[in-house]
Amino acid sequence: MKSPASIKLLRLIVLAFGLFMTLSGNTWATTEKPACEFTKKYLAADLKLKVECNDNFLHYCSGTKSCSDSTRKASSRTPKEIKVAGFNVYNLGMEADFTGKKLTPFKDVELLATVINQWDVVAAIELKHFDAKDFRFNQHITKFISELEERGGSRPVYADKKDIKAKKPAYVLTAEELKKYYRTPSYLKLLKALQEKDKSWSLILSNTLNGKNEVDTLNNELTGYFYRKKNVDIIATEYCKALACTSKKEEFTAEVARKPFWASFKIGNLDFTMGAVHFRFRAPQIVVNYPSIAKRIKKAKKSEVIADNMKAIEVGIEQIATDFKSRWQKARKEVAALRKNDSDAQAVLAKEIELYSPILDEIAAIHKKKKALVLYELYNPMMEVYNFTKETGYKWKTTKKAQAEKLEYNGRFSEVKSIANLIGEIRENSDEKDVILFGDYNLPAPGKNSRVASTEKDKLKWQALKDAWHSANGVLENFDGATTVINEKTTVGNKELNMKYDHFVFSQSGNLKGCSTSKSSAKAYNFTKRPNTSIDKRIKTYNIENFRESLKGDLKTFSKGKHLFVRYTQGQMDFLAKGFQEKILDSYAAGTFTVYREAISDHLPISMKCKTK
Repeated sequence: MKSPASIKLLRLIVLAFGLFMTLSGNTWATTEKPACEFTKKYLAADLKLKVECNDNFLHYCSGTKSCSDSTRKASSRTPKEIKVAGFNVYNLGMEADFTGKKLTPFKDVELLATVINQWDVVAAIELKHFDAKDFRFNQHITKFISELEERGGSRPVYADKKDIKAKKPAYVLTAEELKKYYRTPSYLKLLKALQEKDKSWSLILSNTLNGKNEVDTLNNELTGYFYRKKNVDIIATEYCKALACTSKKEEFTAEVARKPFWASFKIGNLDFTMGAVHFRFRAPQIVVNYPSIAKRIKKAKKSEVIADNMKAIEVGIEQIATDFKSRWQKARKEVAALRKNDSDAQAVLAKEIELYSPILDEIAAIHKKKKALVLYELYNPMMEVYNFTKETGYKWKTTKKAQAEKLEYNGRFSEVKSIANLIGEIRENSDEKDVILFGDYNLPAPGKNSRVASTEKDKLKWQALKDAWHSANGVLENFDGATTVINEKTTVGNKELNMKYDHFVFSQSGNLKGCSTSKSSAKAYNFTKRPNTSIDKRIKTYNIENFRESLKGDLKTFSKGKHLFVRYTQGQMDFLAKGFQEKILDSYAAGTFTVYREAISDHLPISMKCKTK
């Protein structure tokens, strides 16, 4: 049995590597495949997972057979119906990202699993990629393990010089012991929590990150399908002839910020393809203040301003328009060529100012005139696909807020139509006729046969929304027979539910004829409603002491009260503990919804029942 002192020594060693990991650099990939391959090689055995890493998708399941193999016995009875769900899980995996605006350190995968476990197929959006710092930490642990194995699989650890002299190790560190310190992606933590309830739960995950801009952390998302293998089989999609895949940019004539991820499932006479999207369009994030740069250029050397802001400038140009981007890249190539030829430093400086300044001046002028950044190559083609304002005739107010909403509505409806058009092509050009599109559309979706409620504040907007979805030339015109299903409040606020943004869109025909759209079958699951025995029971076990202890993780306490941390600084720990007290414990005591938003999600999941015979 290890003594407390020995355990502290082990933690110190792990922490030393954690600190080295933090200080060392490493380029993070734009796909999730590296994390999958690492998991397959080093973590799968301990996690008891079968791991398959493909270019189109990443697949995780229990057992030793291929994840695509059916586990349903020929003699087993086919259930009369399955339950299909869609769930925005609210930045699952941003627990340690203090650079993001939506830090979710209080997420409880046990509660998420409790919610998800009532369904058979769950499209999950807003999954976050494995944090780069954790990935690097795992790499360094692997390196340390390799070094230990070269030395016979273990090494003695001494408490001080006296013990070294006496050759009395306080502890013998083994490679197996170190493996316990590997970190696991949050989406796999959720999968393991589900498998504790039913080992047949599996996950097929997108490989491509939606949005590769490292500054725009809110757009870097993955999409996945958690599905119960004992009830449904996953099959190759007609769309891409693979088990799952993400649509490519080239398939759309205009911007779709987050591309749909597709997978197909079969049970009995029911087989269908499902697409999942987090519709996102908004004016690109302004990560650099161009007018400020323009002012600084007048007061300082342009080269200094350019050098100081190069990263932000390039991110901004990426988001504005391909024209600016191509001009900027061309300018950089010319400057790089001069440097390569060992040109005079003054000549290089002059060329930088000559080439970069006009581009910066133009961008600054755009801001000065208060023109929206999106009114260029990004936005105009979208309006060729669908222009909500023009098609519905809705009159927007002239306020800044209303005009911003106008851009968002126009852009998001364009994205919906782009994807609906693609579904129309899939149905027309393949045998796949049965397609369900789940999304957090960031748009309300009045039903085709619904009537405006007397409580509706803006009845004209409501009618415009209904027309946009369901008129002959609306966004679903090429998705024959499709309609919107579920238009309930699903956004979890501090004290109430608001925003009707989460919907299914499909045609209730063919194999999907048995998917009920009645309000008793197709609905949101309100996990904020009390009492909820399983959820309340777990929340009542929370306390601040246990939370603080969980943050310490691999913490080594030195003499004189000094500490060394891998993941959190003392300030971050205090910040998180205060947040846990206010957002979790105090919220639950006060009866507000914040606790559910932080521990589970800021969206309610939606679901419906589909007959299999």
